[in-house]
Amino acid sequence: MQSPVLAIIGLIFVFTGLKWGAFIFTVHQYESAIVTRFGKAVRVDKTPGLKFKVPFIDAVHRFDNRILAWDGAPTECPTKDKLYLIVDCFARWRISDPLLYFKSLN
Repeated sequence: MQSPVLAIIGLIFVFTGLKWGAFIFTVHQYESAIVTRFGKAVRVDKTPGLKFKVPFIDAVHRFDNRILAWDGAPTECPTKDKLYLIVDCFARWRISDPLLYFKSLN
């Protein structure tokens, strides 16, 4: 039978781990992160690694630095001579300035 002291120590370790999880976040090498405090941008993190934030006040918004893709559905368009053309569209883009992207879409 385990002693209650070990159970209490285990609970303390679990609680401490959860608490530290609210203080830190990671930025991967293929993404950028914007930390906002009450909806206003505080800082932009572009370098990968562990970063710190204020728990329950700061929010982290992540944006991909890779080339993003959008592929539209093909549609049929009639011409004047009653023939139909199939038109397909696509777009490729990359977010170069995450702060400007965040401000323009928010």
